Amino acid sequence: MISGRSLLHTGGTLDKLESIPGVRVFFKANEIQKIVETVGCCIVGQTEDCNPADKVLYQCREITATVDSAPLIVASIVSKKLSEGLNAIVYDVKFGKGAIFKSKEEALEIAKQLVSASKTVKSSALLTAMDAPLGRTIGNSLEVMEAVETLKGNGPTDLLRVVIALGSEVLRLVSGTKKNEAEELISSTLQDGRALRKFHDMILAQGASRVEAEELCFGNISAALPKASYVTEIRYSGEEGYICEIDPLSLANVWKEEYSHSQGNPGIGIKIVKAIGERIKSGEVWLKMFHEAQQLNSDHLMTLSNAILVKPA
Repeated sequence: MISGRSLLHTGGTLDKLESIPGVRVFFKANEIQKIVETVGCCIVGQTEDCNPADKVLYQCREITATVDSAPLIVASIVSKKLSEGLNAIVYDVKFGKGAIFKSKEEALEIAKQLVSASKTVKSSALLTAMDAPLGRTIGNSLEVMEAVETLKGNGPTDLLRVVIALGSEVLRLVSGTKKNEAEELISSTLQDGRALRKFHDMILAQGASRVEAEELCFGNISAALPKASYVTEIRYSGEEGYICEIDPLSLANVWKEEYSHSQGNPGIGIKIVKAIGERIKSGEVWLKMFHEAQQLNSDHLMTLSNAILVKPA
């Protein structure tokens, strides 16, 4: 799969993979082919000779205020995917406060355009709501940890649901498997360790040492990845009740600024201790911010403290 880097407040798949020591994301075309033939998959950036025009446009979108330009988004995504020589594509189109597309209607229109532009292959699109953070982490190292846990079948319920939905849709397109059967097949690959072993083989093929790959996938996950120097606990100070909202954009913006100030330390991130629907009392920790400066920026502290909405019990 050809992926990209971070845009605006959104995280980049390549940035997350590069938080794993030794992992490379840029290869020559013949190297990519060898990895796919050996392992069966890879996640890489664009090569010099693969879809070169999109690489230039991708770098320009953020500085020309065209990140949210629908035609450029569709062209960028579809051109990358079709250049891979795929026979089926499932697009995950996100919408809501934490996504580029704010409304479901806007995301649906983009989804239709993506599928329409992919007529040469079997394609479909699923919509994922991002009015709250997906999973419980934000940040490169932390999200890799969460991804590994999900590949073990132990990830957050909402993230597991998305993984199973996307994976089963791919099976449906490729083999005609019925939805329920496809979902069971994807779930079983998570539970029996096949998905995790495939990820292990992939990062090994992309440059991780065997020791690092074993530690990350089958050992102490946190010991295998870069960390931030400090952690600040954010405590709830209101009336007891149930968490009904967590603002994903506020969290993402704080992470982005802290990450930038740290010179790109992959360990910078946010861990949500208490999620939407959970009961919370005054004084309880609901979020942890992992940062590099000794003291967390006061504005960031206030933003994080105000990112939660609680309905009184």
